[in-house]
Amino acid sequence: MERGFRRHLGRSVGDELMRVRIDRAKVLLATSTHKAHQIAELSGFSGMVPFSKAFLRVTGMRPSAFRKEGGE
Repeated sequence: MERGFRRHLGRSVGDELMRVRIDRAKVLLATSTHKAHQIAELSGFSGMVPFSKAFLRVTGMRPSAFRKEGGE
């Protein structure tokens, strides 16, 4: 299954899950007034630290900076 998924989408199942979680977090950061720890939970992360680290790794910025820039 993993090979078929990778062949079809060009990324692993884990990478796709991370992409979906980060995309969800971006929408919430840009459009809601939820606190960061709530967004982490709503996006499927186990806590603020894993969320913040993953967001920084994927986007190159911290969630707070993303929100300050208006989600761009």
